[in-house]
Amino acid sequence: MKKIFSIFIFLFFVSCGGDGSSLIDGISASDHRVFVTSTLYFADEVKSLNDADSICQSIAGDAGLKLTYKAILSDESTYVSSRLEFTGSIYKVDSIDEAILVASTGSDLWNTDSTNLLSTINLTESGSEVSHTPWTGTNSNGGTYTGSTCTSWSSTSGSGFVGNTTDTGAAWLENNNVPCSEKHPIYCISQ
Repeated sequence: MKKIFSIFIFLFFVSCGGDGSSLIDGISASDHRVFVTSTLYFADEVKSLNDADSICQSIAGDAGLKLTYKAILSDESTYVSSRLEFTGSIYKVDSIDEAILVASTGSDLWNTDSTNLLSTINLTESGSEVSHTPWTGTNSNGGTYTGSTCTSWSSTSGSGFVGNTTDTGAAWLENNNVPCSEKHPIYCISQ
């Protein structure tokens, strides 16, 4: 009886993910974690796509996340869908480390004109819920920029496009044009 009980405990432990060592940043190695930064930025603080990626990586690192993170952001010459690569599903992770499915595939992020995301992208790097409008500069198809990117994120003059963390349709990425002198967060996703 003791042997059967030990086998049962072992199988239960393995089926539940064991000690979580197969998970990185709360998701499996083939999937992606997405979050919105808890810090807000003027457009000229973003500076460029490379600097935005560095912001995402720094924010993730400060939160103890291990994967490589990039910004979900376009500028006047580079579109977000050409910057990011996806191999699995996209999840947000809450403050109790529960992974919540946002999109089954990466292409679902750019198809929200016809199919909604499965969940809003409204959690920060630490899993706290927020209601913000992150800088995106991106049309909902991910393959074109909106024409408003605060001079490729280098100026506080003019306007830039933002998404909406409370929306699962096209507005999650393409919500509104706002002044570049406002502060907004950034969407970040693991690669």
